[in-house]
Amino acid sequence: LDVSRIRTGRMSLQKENFDLAELVMEIFKKAEESGQMKIYTEGFSPLVGFWDKLRIDQVVSNIISNTERYAGNTPVHASLISKNGEALLMIRDEGPGIPA
Repeated sequence: LDVSRIRTGRMSLQKENFDLAELVMEIFKKAEESGQMKIYTEGFSPLVGFWDKLRIDQVVSNIISNTERYAGNTPVHASLISKNGEALLMIRDEGPGIPA
């Protein structure tokens, strides 16, 4: 449904002012509490801006869910930085990867 809305230009974002680092850390904490994964973070200083909380939660939760599903119990490393006025969230696991 979301992809359909994006393609037709009907996706509307509900932006609000909040700390992106705080939201992402909450998502990580829930993932750690509900599963066997350990997420190591770096560079998570406050990053306040206008974001769509629901969409960010949806995307980050899906990434973490996929990581847990396909990387097993391997450590996950995440960093969040601000670069050139944009937020950059990097998530890396130590799973088997995708064969060539």
